[in-house]
Amino acid sequence: MTDQPITIIGGGIAGLSVAKILNENGISCVIVERTADPGGHARQWACKAGTACRQCFSCLAEQTLRDVKDSPKTLILAHQELDLAQVNPSNLRRPPLKSLSSGQTTLIDSSGLVLALGFEPYDPGDKVLLQHGRLPNVRSLAELEADLRNEDWGSLASGSEIAFLQCVGSREASSGANYCSQYCCGAALRSALKLSDKLNNAEIVIFYIDLQLRNGRLQGLFDEALRAGIKFIQGVPGEILMNDDGKLEVIVEENGRNTRRQFERIILSTGQRPPRELADYAEAFLLPLNEHGFIAPLSDSDTSRTAVPGLYLAGACSGPKDIQMTIDHAHQTASAILQDIEHGVKL
Repeated sequence: MTDQPITIIGGGIAGLSVAKILNENGISCVIVERTADPGGHARQWACKAGTACRQCFSCLAEQTLRDVKDSPKTLILAHQELDLAQVNPSNLRRPPLKSLSSGQTTLIDSSGLVLALGFEPYDPGDKVLLQHGRLPNVRSLAELEADLRNEDWGSLASGSEIAFLQCVGSREASSGANYCSQYCCGAALRSALKLSDKLNNAEIVIFYIDLQLRNGRLQGLFDEALRAGIKFIQGVPGEILMNDDGKLEVIVEENGRNTRRQFERIILSTGQRPPRELADYAEAFLLPLNEHGFIAPLSDSDTSRTAVPGLYLAGACSGPKDIQMTIDHAHQTASAILQDIEHGVKL
């Protein structure tokens, strides 16, 4: 169907999912991954299943990676990246790849290029009043994921008081991220339920601006959380303190009065940001960035193609997404590539 492989820049769940679909349709791929081991952020997330699956889709990262590694139609090149200084956007059939070990650049043969560059989690240390990195029991959502994977509860025990603060680094114009990061509400709900499963009689509170329950699955998680006794308080505290007993404190408004609430641990639900190198990729390929700094696709109705023929987008580099949204977008991108090949579009 095509004489050379499709080159995919980024070996996270988006890039792997594109490769998997293309492989199943007879198309060879080369995945270019900067790290030693592909899988990306999704591979670091813990399963949230209780007595039933809660559809966090983290298991798909491992499964998709196995499928792609087992396929004879995909080659994974680790410790390599696209050499942006030598990119020619008018000739994607010879993309330059640079070894991060030797610094040497080589040209490979390719029939098209997919940018699957992912996202960067917001660094909550930028918000000094939230004390991340200063108080040990203030953790980010990503750090909680590592605890859940390792079943490392630290100071937590049955009866612990735990809070989630939503929209940390999201939905605020002052820090250049006046958008919803799409995954935080679902991630906090699933993580809170997992903690509720593991820690008997834990008191868990989720502080929120407004909950983005965009589909029936998330509404079901919210209903399950209410049944589990998880509390929801509208309004996100802007400061975390430590009292003389070593407990974390936040000041919240309840019934028109400011009150202090104490917790053993506070989880910061941090948002998604564009990768720092994304602007360099956009400049190299003469692509526009959208108002939030992500790469703008061809149109609102065609979010996989770009203005450069043969250059595609997959996953969160085009805007914030959760794991399921990322996989869905990757499938859409693979579909766009297959359609272009079928219709004889020159890549």
